[in-house]
Amino acid sequence: MAPLLSEEELALGDPYEVLGVPVDATEKQIRSAYRSLSLRCHPDRFPNDEKAAKQFFSISLAVNLLTDPSKRSFLNGRIEEEKRKKEKTAGMEKKRRTMVEALQAREEEAKRAKLDLARAHADASAEQSVQEIGRKMREDAARAAEAARLQAVEEEKQRIRELERATGSMNGGNNKGAVVMPENSLELTLMMQFPLADSTGLTSTTDSLRSALSARYGPLENIDLLPQAGPSEAKPKKSKKAKGPRYAVEFRRTNMDGCWACWKDHLEVEGAEKSRPLVPGTKVKFAGKKDGEAPAWVDSLGSTGKKPAASDTKPPTAAPPKISSTFTSSFPSTTTSSFPSVPSSFPTPESKRKQQEEQRERRAADDFESGILFRMRQQEREKLERQIREQEEAEETAAA
Repeated sequence: MAPLLSEEELALGDPYEVLGVPVDATEKQIRSAYRSLSLRCHPDRFPNDEKAAKQFFSISLAVNLLTDPSKRSFLNGRIEEEKRKKEKTAGMEKKRRTMVEALQAREEEAKRAKLDLARAHADASAEQSVQEIGRKMREDAARAAEAARLQAVEEEKQRIRELERATGSMNGGNNKGAVVMPENSLELTLMMQFPLADSTGLTSTTDSLRSALSARYGPLENIDLLPQAGPSEAKPKKSKKAKGPRYAVEFRRTNMDGCWACWKDHLEVEGAEKSRPLVPGTKVKFAGKKDGEAPAWVDSLGSTGKKPAASDTKPPTAAPPKISSTFTSSFPSTTTSSFPSVPSSFPTPESKRKQQEEQRERRAADDFESGILFRMRQQEREKLERQIREQEEAEETAAA
């Protein structure tokens, strides 16, 4: 049976801590610690010090408990039990804190996941909204471009009809002399072979040549530098003289006169020099045609598409066009013109201003539709280059 402790002894707490000795201290160590502490709080030395009196009373109870074997054994068991309880409580508290921290971490992770999901939904919604706006803008731009293209096509058809009516009226209403319109862009394309030595420098770049041709013969549709034809491997040939750059120049459908004038200026005529070539030594022919041959629309203009006889002293001369918006300014300016549709007078300021406005509208429409027509024109240029290469190969094979 456990010894009965007084209330004072129970209230004392840990006697080892009061005396400042370890749990396994011997009785000698306990009494030595008691004597050492009593010197600092003995009532005889400090008669009026209540604090010293309380401390002396506590160490007296502690030494009595620890010098009594039964009470000390009971206290040791009690202290050990309290120690185990504290350790158990500390372990449970640590486990509880770990669980709480894990729970808080899961809650934070769930909150972050929820926020990330909401942010992802918001970003996806914003991206979808931007894509929808972009799609609508592209559709609107495509519709506007298509409308502008159709309007430009209709305006070009109207100009062509007006040109046909004007040509028919100038021929006295006789359909026999009516101008035949080009069937496709190939009939408005000239193959221009320039000499290797060009002192003018106009053929050095595509832009410089475009500027020179546009200033002299009117607006162009396309101009492309063609690759040089490689040597044939089928049959060895004699070394040929090196040639300069070769260009495919496509005139606009409304600039038939400029195409005609450029062809006439560079046409080789027997017994005479070219009338006024852009670069001396330039050779020209229509795409898909042999030298000297011309499409039907050139013959329908009333000008000789064939070479004149050797007895002719001078070839027909094509006058340069005026730098203006009228398409008739590049025809030969002779008294009796070989081109029946040449006007007999210069355009009035009113018609000139009207045509300038039409050109501005057309340029705006061209800029708008250029993105859509780019692929179509690229395919057409590739087809033209392919036809030209096939024709050159056929000519080389025939010459061999």
